[in-house]
Amino acid sequence: VEVRMYVLVALLGGLGILSRRGSFNLVFLAALIAGIVAPNIYDPALLHPSHLHVTGMFGVGLFCWINRYSIPVSPWILILLIAVGTYLHGTQNFGLAYVLLVPYILWCTAFIPGLFAFNKVGDFSYGVYLYGWPVQQCMSAIFPEMGIPGNTFWSICVSLILAILSWRYVE
Repeated sequence: VEVRMYVLVALLGGLGILSRRGSFNLVFLAALIAGIVAPNIYDPALLHPSHLHVTGMFGVGLFCWINRYSIPVSPWILILLIAVGTYLHGTQNFGLAYVLLVPYILWCTAFIPGLFAFNKVGDFSYGVYLYGWPVQQCMSAIFPEMGIPGNTFWSICVSLILAILSWRYVE
């Protein structure tokens, strides 16, 4: 899925859409509306039903990057998204609400004034992203009896250590 998303990014970049925020936002909005009006419209392009969720998260991440200087940090938007998510819970469109809500929660958390101190020691996010999944898989293989909470805790610890080392000595 991720490779196909980067092909899409290359296509959008080649067409000049990524360099024009208005054009990108129009394409993004059209794709979003198509998904709401006809929730199964993207099914033929997906190899597995979970790919829609991953594709949506990738798209929202791209949207956040293109619009990074224009996305407000607002408790009212957050409350609205939580309300929409609550309303849509259990429906076919809940996935869409989830894909919008979770990144906005992270966006608000990352950009609340006063919480920037964590970035003064280094940006470990890419390392955590890079090492997180392989570490989780290794933890599952080495300690199969650990369970999800233990796997999550120890994977975060190991991934963060690897990310710090990677930031200091590789990046």
